Amino acid sequence: MRSIVLAAVTSSVVSTIWGGGAHADDASSIEDRVFVTAGRLGGARAGPTQYAIDYEAVVASRASSLDGLLRNAPAAAVQVNSRGESLVYLRGAGERQTAVYFAGAPINVPWDNRLNLAIVPARAVASVHITSGPASVLFSSDAAGGVIEISPIGALDGPIAFADAEFGEGGIAKGGALAAARVGGVDITLGGGHETREGEPISSDAALPFFQGSRTLRTNTDFSRTTGYARARIDLGANLEAAATLLAFDASFGVAPEGYEDPATGNPRFWRYPEHRTMIGVLNGRYAPGKEIEATAALWFQHFEQQIDSFATAAFTDLEDSQLDRDQSFGVRVAARRTFPSAEIRGSFSVSDARHRQIDQSFAANLLTDEESATFRRRTFSVGAEYERYIGDFTIMIGAGGDFFQSLDVGGRGDRQGFAGWSGTAAVDYRVDDRFSLSAAIARKPRPATQRELYGEAVGRFLLNPDLRPEAPIRFEAAANFVGDRTRLSVIPFAVLTSNTIDQQTVVVDGVSRRQRINLEGSSAFGVDIVGETDITDRLILSANLSALRLRSRDDRTASGDRFIPERPALLATFAAAYRHPSGLGLRLEANGRGRAYSLDGEGFSPLPQSLAFNAEASYSFALSGKLEVETYLRADNLGDSLVEPQLGLPAPGRWIRGGLRLALPGSGT
Repeated sequence: MRSIVLAAVTSSVVSTIWGGGAHADDASSIEDRVFVTAGRLGGARAGPTQYAIDYEAVVASRASSLDGLLRNAPAAAVQVNSRGESLVYLRGAGERQTAVYFAGAPINVPWDNRLNLAIVPARAVASVHITSGPASVLFSSDAAGGVIEISPIGALDGPIAFADAEFGEGGIAKGGALAAARVGGVDITLGGGHETREGEPISSDAALPFFQGSRTLRTNTDFSRTTGYARARIDLGANLEAAATLLAFDASFGVAPEGYEDPATGNPRFWRYPEHRTMIGVLNGRYAPGKEIEATAALWFQHFEQQIDSFATAAFTDLEDSQLDRDQSFGVRVAARRTFPSAEIRGSFSVSDARHRQIDQSFAANLLTDEESATFRRRTFSVGAEYERYIGDFTIMIGAGGDFFQSLDVGGRGDRQGFAGWSGTAAVDYRVDDRFSLSAAIARKPRPATQRELYGEAVGRFLLNPDLRPEAPIRFEAAANFVGDRTRLSVIPFAVLTSNTIDQQTVVVDGVSRRQRINLEGSSAFGVDIVGETDITDRLILSANLSALRLRSRDDRTASGDRFIPERPALLATFAAAYRHPSGLGLRLEANGRGRAYSLDGEGFSPLPQSLAFNAEASYSFALSGKLEVETYLRADNLGDSLVEPQLGLPAPGRWIRGGLRLALPGSGT
């Protein structure tokens, strides 16, 4: 199968992989070098268009967490919600429609099928593959709107060793180290780090009438996180290899209150997370008796716990409520493929079981007055198969699968919900010549409501609606791709038609504004992604991407008959210019644009400001005694202190200046 790689389209190097055939992985050398067993389980290809952030780009991004790696990826809108969670919307799809995999195992917390991207450390990442279009049936219903696959870091072509540190405004201080080497025939990787900050800088243009006394740092945005990482891989012979990965992070942080909401009439959150911990363990296995046959498996366990403290005021002194969450999930995912001279067959099966225990506590004068607990449990099954055929310059793929969901325990909050749905996909790729190709894909993959959507009250924030029906999106995309000697360009129109879209409405109860999840009749999205790069010289690279989106519900609930889906910008645009001088001096300039979006307030939809922000960086690299590579940098994010407001009353950081140092052995990705 032919595939085309389009590289470096955002502030970090991002590749676009077109085509889904048996040899698509050949186009991504980082996968062969870094990905040591089951990074992308069973060769699942979730559509003809994928973007890849390789290891060099992970390092160059200066990101400390997964959200920083994704922030400038094509079609990805990353923002922090009112719960303090960093989430991503791919082509406007809801965050609960986006599956996140680590070493082939799903790591979204099953209770709500989403993940706070800000606590997943970038130091443990070797590469990231992003699919924002039609999803493969080899993934479960969690992937109805997109897939993010994280490959864990391990030994590259030799030993890895690096240490880094960064300091900056807002009291930011972070550092860590990682080392990987072969010991007695086993590839062992160990790493960890710690990060802390006093708060996020606030733009001078931010209009926050409530809860913002300081004009320097945003209220209640302090953060602390400690991470640990370990991985071991062994070749067992007889075409069999195995790996074990352990990732743990322990964080505590505050949540910025919604600065537009008057506490006299609204219900703003005054939240803190004194604990937010996760441990993920994955066992991988791969058996490949020949190039034509491969079987892979991932067995995982995840433990997640957090405490949410809710206070009476923005002084964060009078504790009103606490919610303690304890989640355990485990599962297995098995995939296999068989390659023939002109075809390939792929199949997968997965099963997972997840428990959520929640303790709700009430306080008066900071003394415990009441406590209630509830336990929830869900089990999911997924099965899928794909057939791919190569006919001359054409590749044709079809697939079908099924997803099954059981609520085994609902904490006494209504009836137990079940779900069974079918998935299907089809794709075609045509290679016109060595430089030009065309492709198209369509997929249907329904998503059931999570147990939190059905039964969670969020410390009195939500009214329950246990009758939510599954969302059922049908996603389509086409792509035209050109790869020249120095220029690469792709144009990707897409459409998404969704029935039973899950949204929110505002309900006033006893004079207090609360929210409730509801099913809309449906929604429709139409848009286009344009991704391009040109090498002006070997040392100067220009890259850009643009994603235009029109997303509307089909409900006739307003006077105009039109309804917005909250916090989905109509335009995302990124431009980057990167230059590297032979002396080791590096310069980078980035521009990030965000078009019109709308956010819910107490009365309906309010328009959010459009924004354009610039980032700049200067770096210098040199070798010390030929044995150590040293890189220093100074970076300014949002250089012009522009107001960027992805959600009403929750502006993104203003100007943020930071500097860092990285020490690495040669070949460790500097």
